Amino acid sequence: MIENHTTIFGKIKLPFILLAIALKHRRQKIEYRKIIQTKPNLKVPPIEHYEDYKSALAEKQSAPYRLGQALIKATKTWYKGGLIKLYFEINEIKRDKKR
Repeated sequence: MIENHTTIFGKIKLPFILLAIALKHRRQKIEYRKIIQTKPNLKVPPIEHYEDYKSALAEKQSAPYRLGQALIKATKTWYKGGLIKLYFEINEIKRDKKR
C-alpha cells in the first residue's frame, strides 16, 4: 500500500494487489488451522509470552501495521462497503502519520 499509492497507475493496481494479499492470508490461515488440529504442539504462543512484547505494542501504532489492520477489516466486510471505508481509513492514517 505504501509503495503503490504515489502514482496513478499504482493507485489503479492497488485494489488488485490488496485482494491478492487478502486471499493469500486467508489461505495461510486455513492451512494453519489444519496443522494445529493435527499437531497442537505447533501452536504459536500468545504475544504476551515473547521477550519483545513491549516493542510489539509500540509497533502496533505504526502506519504499516494500521494499514494492514484496516485492510483485513475491509476484506471481512467487503459486502457492507468495507473497501470504500478502507479508502477513508487510509486517508486518516496518512493524516495521523503527518502529525
